Amino acid sequence: MIKAWATSNKYGPHALPWFVKDALSSVAGYVVALITKTLPQALRYGTHKIHVDVTTTDKDTLWVDHRRGDFSELAVATSDKSTTASSTTQQQQHMIYSGTTGIIAAATTPYYGGGMRLFPYARLMPDKLQLRVGRISPLTGFVNIPAIFEGSYREKTNAFGCLDFIGKDFEVEVRSARYDEYVKRKSEKRKGKKRRRLLNWLRLRRRIEDSKDDTAVANDKEPIKRGFPFQHSGESMGCKERFRLRVVQQPVSFVSFLEPRVIIDD
Repeated sequence: MIKAWATSNKYGPHALPWFVKDALSSVAGYVVALITKTLPQALRYGTHKIHVDVTTTDKDTLWVDHRRGDFSELAVATSDKSTTASSTTQQQQHMIYSGTTGIIAAATTPYYGGGMRLFPYARLMPDKLQLRVGRISPLTGFVNIPAIFEGSYREKTNAFGCLDFIGKDFEVEVRSARYDEYVKRKSEKRKGKKRRRLLNWLRLRRRIEDSKDDTAVANDKEPIKRGFPFQHSGESMGCKERFRLRVVQQPVSFVSFLEPRVIIDD
């Protein structure tokens, strides 16, 4: 939204300088959006408290202790016999987390975008991905932006503000009555603005009958989007209430321009 707003002001007296547009189209734009949009929205409406249920069929899934970063253990207990409603006879779904989160994301590379190392454990195992469940408050995240950006942030408390899992397959279900209420309120506010503009236009066009006024207002309805915003590789994929994250089994070849590691040092 910040990027679109910056690029839309191309001409006129309110046009932004080119260096401001470039800054808002980079990582700085994310920081501006965090301060002007995300923080006020989260603090006022509590939209960062979204309930998620995370399950996996990978019994070898690891949980990385984020307080240290150098210790991991199996996330699925060997004696765990509990299943979810979506489990099948072939693959058993194991619950590894059920609770609130502000962001849930996964990747096979450490970088989220713009050089931000949001997934510092993504390459611990070449055939698995890192799933991060962020539970810290938006204010804590804002204060620790430098450490989070370089991937060195470590939570020193037992509040488990970050939950990091390394596995092959995850299924996530999200729900939040508070977030649904926020989306509904936002949708009604947007509809109210459209109705006011429409009514003002109708008043100027007095030749339009009163019945058409009611019909036009009645037709000015938009369905409320269900689910939560979902992105893939930085692109919006709509809203989801359930999604699955897994590692593709087919190998993919990449070109690396880095120097090979030293085997024999002369």
